[in-house]
Amino acid sequence: MTLSGSTRSTETSDKRKAYEYHDKLKAQLWDERRLGVKPCYSWQEAVVRWISESQYKTNHWQDLVYLKWLDQYLGNVLLPDINRALIDKIIAARLAGDVSSA
Repeated sequence: MTLSGSTRSTETSDKRKAYEYHDKLKAQLWDERRLGVKPCYSWQEAVVRWISESQYKTNHWQDLVYLKWLDQYLGNVLLPDINRALIDKIIAARLAGDVSSA
């Protein structure tokens, strides 16, 4: 399926579901273009972009370690849903492990 030059898989063989997905995506793109609605990205999408844009950093490997650890808490979370309560939960989990507060 192609919309605005990108190809995405619906990951289904059910044509009805594929068309529903297509229509939903098309409406979302219309909202973004015509109404100025900002797209909502997931943590994983942001991580993929971060990795591709920061691959020449000196400590890139260290970033990957941290991102991999955070993924267990933020894997499928949308960026607008990351709030102070979630961050506090992640901090508590990290401190419960064998790490210093530094």
